[in-house]
Amino acid sequence: MDYFFVNDNLLLSEYSIKQIFKSIKKGLDKGKIEILTIALSPEHCKNWSKSISFFDTYAANILKIDKIKLPLISRLQTVCKAQFEASVE
Repeated sequence: MDYFFVNDNLLLSEYSIKQIFKSIKKGLDKGKIEILTIALSPEHCKNWSKSISFFDTYAANILKIDKIKLPLISRLQTVCKAQFEASVE
């Protein structure tokens, strides 16, 4: 998601972002894209909430994929924090 943000602000217009995701959707529907990885980047979007909101608004709605459920993020943050703390010790 960091491709769409600069200093916590959208880099492109909403129209342009929607067009990008519509192009991705066409590629998926036609089988030209077989695997799609979407990496949330809270450090570029300001926080997890903004990153998830962007994902839900554009990726989930246009690509017709499930929206993110917040408990997942909570568990993910716990795992990442534990891994980080273990690597620092």
